[in-house]
Amino acid sequence: MNATGQNGRSHDLDWIKVLVMLIVFLYHVSMFFNSYPWHIKNIDINKTYIEVFSLLAGNWMMPVFFVISGIGTFHALRKRNAQGFIKERLLRLGLPLLVGVFVLSPPQVYVERAVNRQFEGSFLSFFPRYFDGLYLEIGGTGNFAFFGHHLWYLLMLLIFSCVTLPFFLKRKQNISEKPFHFLHFSICLYL
Repeated sequence: MNATGQNGRSHDLDWIKVLVMLIVFLYHVSMFFNSYPWHIKNIDINKTYIEVFSLLAGNWMMPVFFVISGIGTFHALRKRNAQGFIKERLLRLGLPLLVGVFVLSPPQVYVERAVNRQFEGSFLSFFPRYFDGLYLEIGGTGNFAFFGHHLWYLLMLLIFSCVTLPFFLKRKQNISEKPFHFLHFSICLYL
């Protein structure tokens, strides 16, 4: 199943990411209609089939992304040293996370506060209040979403990349010439 192109990309992993992203999109749409806490809700429809989908998709989609990220880390460390790896992760994960925290999350928190009648006024009048307290839970009182709301995955990958780098570097010595196999998959699941 290793469909590698001329440039060394694993197209099979790319297609898995595309399909799981579609499921992630549908999952987030379903969150508007199921009974679980969410930023904005619509409870006017029969939600039984939506809840079944939410439960099924929610249990496997993020583990798939973490496994693919572990495989990507394995391949990235074959081409880079530790410093290059951290620099790349800061650019690929840290920069989008910062954009999310300061550009994408403020409107989301504003809409949630306005819909739940926790704030009245325009987005421009809300924006200075975005920095009041940490947003820690749906319905809470803090507004600053330091984790980027739906970009929390980027923060987790950045932290995991830094924390597990010594482990991967130690393992790199033993596996750098071997192809990716089940042992590596099980290590990614463990992490």
